[in-house]
Amino acid sequence: MKDIIKRALISSIIIALMVWVDQYTKSFFIAYLKTRAGYILHINSFLDMVYSWNYGISMGLFDSHHKYSNAIFLVINSSIIAYLLLAYIIDKNSPKFYLVVIGGGAGNLFDRFTRGAVFDFISVHYQEYYFPAFNVADMFISLGVIMLFWEIFHQKKNGISNS
Repeated sequence: MKDIIKRALISSIIIALMVWVDQYTKSFFIAYLKTRAGYILHINSFLDMVYSWNYGISMGLFDSHHKYSNAIFLVINSSIIAYLLLAYIIDKNSPKFYLVVIGGGAGNLFDRFTRGAVFDFISVHYQEYYFPAFNVADMFISLGVIMLFWEIFHQKKNGISNS
């Protein structure tokens, strides 16, 4: 029982730090980009900081139905976060990368709950090809999922099984 409480406390601190970093960067760029002409800051030939609200789900999907997608996303995201957090706390062998996914998901969930949309500000592009804008929470989620797949791939490659 002591181990579970310790894991819950440590994971809560790590998740809170990731949410803080995400929210700090969003708040900074919300305020800063409002002072820029066109709400954009050109960093270099492939990176801009932009003022963009995502009312849809991922990459703006279902943007025109944001009243419904917001509620659906809140339920789905909360469920995934709760499942991963419980799995991480209860099973000491669960991947540490769950916390990275949870931290990112919690950052975007906080936006949806408090602002009604997710603020995306990082725009990567090559010539006229633009990747949808994203934020630090999205980077945490992507990094966590990539690391989970990497771990699964290497476990299977080395013949390691969790069962």
